[in-house]
Amino acid sequence: MAVKKTNVYFYQIVALVEQKQKEKMNKLFSEVFKFKKKSFNKIDFSDGEILISNIKSMHSDRYCLGTFIYNQKSNVPPKFDGVNTEPLELNHNQGLGYDCSFIFDSKTNIIGLESRRPGVNLNALTEFIHNNYDVPQFDFSMVIIPSEYQKFLDSPSYYRIEYDIAKPTNSTGIKGNSSSSLDSTIDAMDEINALKGSIIYSVGNYKTRSLNLKEIRLFVQGLLKLNKREDFVKILKITGTDIDSEKSKVFDLVANRLVENIEIEKQRINSKFFIKEKYRQLEALYLRHQPLLLKQYKI
Repeated sequence: MAVKKTNVYFYQIVALVEQKQKEKMNKLFSEVFKFKKKSFNKIDFSDGEILISNIKSMHSDRYCLGTFIYNQKSNVPPKFDGVNTEPLELNHNQGLGYDCSFIFDSKTNIIGLESRRPGVNLNALTEFIHNNYDVPQFDFSMVIIPSEYQKFLDSPSYYRIEYDIAKPTNSTGIKGNSSSSLDSTIDAMDEINALKGSIIYSVGNYKTRSLNLKEIRLFVQGLLKLNKREDFVKILKITGTDIDSEKSKVFDLVANRLVENIEIEKQRINSKFFIKEKYRQLEALYLRHQPLLLKQYKI
């Protein structure tokens, strides 16, 4: 049986508000992304429209499974028999349907979103939310593979940190809420009018010294909360001691972002969306990571 694999990217939804509003807004988004409304406004997007369907609540209303549909209604390609073309016979409301399923956890505000092209991307999802709910600006922060992130947190010492960043277009909710080192980095970029920066801090050849453990962790957590869609963080590598082997290890936190995949049987012509099978796989792969995700990303 031939199968088609699609990637599922995981993000934490982050409200772009001041720190004093964070807790309230986190709770708001926990409810919004359960999609409990009776009806939703479609949005115009690209060559068609986007709508949501097949909403399913699970595990005492903690999780939400759903599917966005991108209905391509213009620039629809023709039928082709190898020699001739002829138009597809579609009425005014019909189009080519592309489904994009997701799972959302209200305890962490993490969403796992299937990547489809054509389909629904983060820009379309943001527009859909704002078109259906009265919420503040928000963004999507990449989620690190839980086991790798835990290894970084468990390291007893750090010797080197390397990161490439772009200047954030919106630092609301960033400055003053993470480490003073991150605030200083953003201030320095503002002062010298820099758009990008490549920075390395280390203890050099002093093997008996290490970087400030608490400050490095806060600094890294602040970087990971920034807008991934801007490609703010290009490189983020921390060299430290692996707690298991007691040897030096490079924790590459950008390369180790959490990406999974689901598999659906290939057919020449799909007469339906494989929603039930997608939901089964999405639930299984998320629950596999859930204990560590809850530990590291609980809101």
